[in-house]
Amino acid sequence: MKETEGLPGAVWKKIYVPILNRKHKRVSVYENQVRLKDGKNVFRQLIVKDHGRSKPTFILTNNTELSMQSILEVYAKR
Repeated sequence: MKETEGLPGAVWKKIYVPILNRKHKRVSVYENQVRLKDGKNVFRQLIVKDHGRSKPTFILTNNTELSMQSILEVYAKR
């Protein structure tokens, strides 16, 4: 969490999430790759802020083909 707070504004991408009845449709997203402790696989990590919550949301996926917007749309519908 502390590393996330220290990221400069220039690394965050503004993404529009077109979900009806959603108050915060423009969110800030940072993407990187992470390896879980003692793990072999590398995962795609999306960190989302400016979405109406006090803390960022972390999304891990092994899907490297979907766009950031598509991943956020799937997550937002849950």
